[in-house]
Amino acid sequence: MLITSDSAAEIALEEIGQLQRSAEDGHLAGGQVGDQMVERADAVAEYFIAMGSTNVYAPLVEPLMQWSQYSMAPIWLRDPQSRMGLEAKEVYESIRVFFEKYSHLKT
Repeated sequence: MLITSDSAAEIALEEIGQLQRSAEDGHLAGGQVGDQMVERADAVAEYFIAMGSTNVYAPLVEPLMQWSQYSMAPIWLRDPQSRMGLEAKEVYESIRVFFEKYSHLKT
């Protein structure tokens, strides 16, 4: 995914929110919803970094990780062997990798 404008970044952020709500409702798409969120978040981060901004940690990276910690981690920690638990762990892991990729931007 390539983002080339502020409006496209806004759309991608809205899509991330939709994916989060869907995941919270139990629609984890085999854990792929995490990859979908990260694809969008990564494109948004890269767009703003390319525009000269490094202010992506606090408004994007950290909140996405916190969402994962509070929404997905409890699901797989409660029932790690269930289908839902395994999928929630995949979502969490996708977001954790994204978080680590951009954690150097923390100011």
